Amino acid sequence: MISHDSNLSHLCHLKMVGISTIIKISMLKLKMLFRSYRFTSDEIRRQSLISLSN
Repeated sequence: MISHDSNLSHLCHLKMVGISTIIKISMLKLKMLFRSYRFTSDEIRRQSLISLSN
């Protein structure tokens, strides 16, 4: 019975680790998306400024 309980807690721990890993990965992806979005918007702004000055 004790081994079953330890298995259960181990599974719970694994689940928590997996969830936190998924959250970390999604946060990283969001950061990358935001950074690339900001970069592209800056590029678009720069291009429009160049075309306006010409």
